Amino acid sequence: WTARKTADEPAAGKSGHDSAVAQPEVALKVERRERDKTGAWQTEKDVWEDLGRLEPAKRAKWPLWHGAGETGPLKWMAIEELSINLSELRRQSPKSCFSGPTTAALGSQMLERIVELHSLGWIHRDIKPSNFMFKLGDKPYKSLCLVDMGLARKAGASGEVRKTSGLVGTVRYASVRAHQGKAVSRLDDLISLFYSLLEMSKGCLSWGKVRDVRQAFKMKQMHKLGALAAKKPFP
Repeated sequence: WTARKTADEPAAGKSGHDSAVAQPEVALKVERRERDKTGAWQTEKDVWEDLGRLEPAKRAKWPLWHGAGETGPLKWMAIEELSINLSELRRQSPKSCFSGPTTAALGSQMLERIVELHSLGWIHRDIKPSNFMFKLGDKPYKSLCLVDMGLARKAGASGEVRKTSGLVGTVRYASVRAHQGKAVSRLDDLISLFYSLLEMSKGCLSWGKVRDVRQAFKMKQMHKLGALAAKKPFP
């Protein structure tokens, strides 16, 4: 592969074969071996390969997987290049939020991708709007993909992922159980989806700008899921 753009340049993440033969451009994720101390690279590779077990109609809704490998001190993986993510799209909206019908339509696709991942035994553990991206040239934004599998884990016989020593995931969208370092399950991914949909429809979460992890945790404990849903957040 030959890198043509870096992630902070226009057309982020573009890479391609250095060849006279036309080849698809891809998103190339590269990191040094010594930085992968948690095994996230191998986990992500395992998830992408496992997605091949989905039936063709469902697999087609995920990015194409072009493979992974190691070159010298670097590890790399290549997937289909994608377009804008939901977080960016929301911030570009006039009111920094989506309408009720749009939130519902996007939420339906988000749930489909999560259920498909769960059907293979994986818990994502970092569900959030920025991890859902559209395919290139896809207007009016119909093909929504779930990405960033580095924190995913296979569920055990109990349907849960073992306890951790601290919070895994993103503070803004993590469930209360994730904050407590308890074993998490498919339910915790769905709670993160619920928080994501609240933000998408309202433009913000009550704890969205809170940087202190403990304070965000306390606010989530105060805002019970049932009470949040009863407020009819979707305009």
